[in-house]
Amino acid sequence: MSHQVLLIDDSKAIHALVRTRMADEPVTILSAYSGQEGVAAAHQYVPQLILLDVDLPDIEGLEVCRQLKADAATSAIPIIFMAGRVSPDDRIYRPEVGAADFLPIPFNPAELRARVRGALRTRQMFELLEGRAQIDLVTGLWNRAYFEDRLCQELSLSRRTGQPLTCILADIDHFASINDSFGRMFGDDVIREAGTVLSNGTRLEDMVCRFGPDEFIFLCPCTHLADAKTVATRCQQAITEMNLCCQNSRVHVTCSFGVAEHEGGKSSMIDAAEKALRVAQRAGGDRVGTIGASPIIAESIQI
Repeated sequence: MSHQVLLIDDSKAIHALVRTRMADEPVTILSAYSGQEGVAAAHQYVPQLILLDVDLPDIEGLEVCRQLKADAATSAIPIIFMAGRVSPDDRIYRPEVGAADFLPIPFNPAELRARVRGALRTRQMFELLEGRAQIDLVTGLWNRAYFEDRLCQELSLSRRTGQPLTCILADIDHFASINDSFGRMFGDDVIREAGTVLSNGTRLEDMVCRFGPDEFIFLCPCTHLADAKTVATRCQQAITEMNLCCQNSRVHVTCSFGVAEHEGGKSSMIDAAEKALRVAQRAGGDRVGTIGASPIIAESIQI
């Protein structure tokens, strides 16, 4: 398997040299020749490793590193700094801004390969642990992997006992616009606060998970559609009352909900909740859509 390595350096000679030295390694070298270009490439490709020159013509390498580590989309990418002028203080200081390693220029070919291999192995280990983890790091809620495990258990229990099981799917309205207007860091704050509000708005027996970038999903065991709708309505109201500010302005956030009761296979309830959610969003958002034996309805609660 080939790993993508992004090299951010203003010297074409360094790019050519790294490609030559890494020719026999299972890596694909992506090139960026400025800090701004490197940040954009990191978001576009999300590589497994970044080799970052400290001295760039537009943005200092340290600042590039800070920007990438402050963004949830790129914060997990390991970064190896490269520089021609180093001191003992440099080696101590670089990890404090999130660098995984430091490589002096000119570099020894064997050292380059060893440091790249080491960083990639570490990255693979973190990805493996992350895949096995069941907690979402942004919200502290259960993640999708846990939801899938728990869903199978609850469906089996519902079939055996005949008890109802309901699903609620929640999606923050116009979340892409929030990210575009206020930045991804504030977007993470919105997700984090929404997760707390939704968790506090549910009952002890309900389970809330982060399901997607701006989606949450609830499992409500022993709960009929009408009762789950009450839970969703309470959460909808709580989201609209969140007190979020950015750039000295209050940011009003709303959320749409789709509610469906288990009536068949594993996928039917989730698909039905998503269908109800889309109907609620097409009706203007900030409302609860339900689906069951009766046609889908989407109702907005006036606050």
